[in-house]
Amino acid sequence: MGKLDEGGEFLERLVILLLSGPIIVVFSYVIWILLIINFFAVLFSGKRNADVANFWKTFNKEFYRFLRYMTFESNKKPFPFSNSRT
Repeated sequence: MGKLDEGGEFLERLVILLLSGPIIVVFSYVIWILLIINFFAVLFSGKRNADVANFWKTFNKEFYRFLRYMTFESNKKPFPFSNSRT
């Protein structure tokens, strides 16, 4: 890979970070609120909510994908910048 390609790749990752970073920060506060609500719901009902569990699974998978891309561990772009959802 040439220097120009690496520079372009870096700029592309920088743009994705600038667009996704603030959204992830705000979303992390929402996640904490939902986490606390879900904790008490499970505590009082005695059973977990499958829909909430699926939400956490999807969020964790996409956040991990974002981190791998931003640290140059992977070239798979995170949602919504990629065409695939695998």
